[in-house]
Amino acid sequence: MVDITAPIKAARDRADAWSWDRSVAAIRSFADHNGLTLDWDQGAGEAWARLIDAGRPVALLWTRIPFGFVDPRAIELKRVLRQAAIEFVELPDFDEPILRLDIRDVEPVVDASRWPDAVVPARLSASDLWWATV
Repeated sequence: MVDITAPIKAARDRADAWSWDRSVAAIRSFADHNGLTLDWDQGAGEAWARLIDAGRPVALLWTRIPFGFVDPRAIELKRVLRQAAIEFVELPDFDEPILRLDIRDVEPVVDASRWPDAVVPARLSASDLWWATV
């Protein structure tokens, strides 16, 4: 299991000094220059953006705090995320339920009271967290 509590706490604690707007400009530029699609509906208030490469997500980025998940093979993208001061966890498979999250330590960023019963903080995938908080 990969405990994602500490990186989410670190991102939450830095969120006031961080700007998604500035970060997304760099991420959008990177996506445009590398043939990736930035999938994010800002107008709908989506809390996550996805970077898609050839139909497959290579990054899930939380827009409310500087945190995300990234495919470990996306070396240049990881550099961009570091420059944008985004905490990230490397995962080769966003659907594999290998993550653990202590909800009490990451409130109010994560409100598990609104999660469907199928999402279990002791064993979840990045996609589970994305769907539960999008």
